[in-house]
Amino acid sequence: MADAIAPPKFTIGTLVGRALATLALGAALALVVAPPFLGLDASVQAALGVVIGAVGLWATGVLPPHYTSLLFMFFAVALPLAPPSTVFSGFHSSAVWLVFGGLI
Repeated sequence: MADAIAPPKFTIGTLVGRALATLALGAALALVVAPPFLGLDASVQAALGVVIGAVGLWATGVLPPHYTSLLFMFFAVALPLAPPSTVFSGFHSSAVWLVFGGLI
């Protein structure tokens, strides 16, 4: 008889992490779609929403960090928060590729 795959165990930590990630993503979405308030420019408010969403996902670990980083860069370019040359400017440094080559 084949071993059955056990369902994932839900602990208090995973439930709290998911709740905090949901709260952070809800706040991020509210900041991105809401009209500007507190004297913020619309692009600054959208950038704040993207940063809060990314930090919430990084802190809780609901998504793997590399997925969160890719989502952050995608939304920074998709919502015109910064030009792609600015978002991806860190990859132009030779030090980044030196470290990347060392990891391989």
